[in-house]
Amino acid sequence: MLVKKGIVTGTNLKGKTAFRVFPPWSESRALNGSGVFSNAAKSTQRWQCDYFLQQDQYKLIDLSKLNKILANAV
Repeated sequence: MLVKKGIVTGTNLKGKTAFRVFPPWSESRALNGSGVFSNAAKSTQRWQCDYFLQQDQYKLIDLSKLNKILANAV
């Protein structure tokens, strides 16, 4: 997915030198003083959310979701 989005380098594609991660629980950049996310940041967060794994109270994750993520990573 990161190659497809142009974030990391692929066979015939040069990736970016830096990128931001917007976790699902983050709604603003208030700590940086800029307030809410830009539209581009919101768009990035939307596709990134599918790749975050939530831990339950026992610190366990959904292995079927992890397997789906890894299966699509190749």
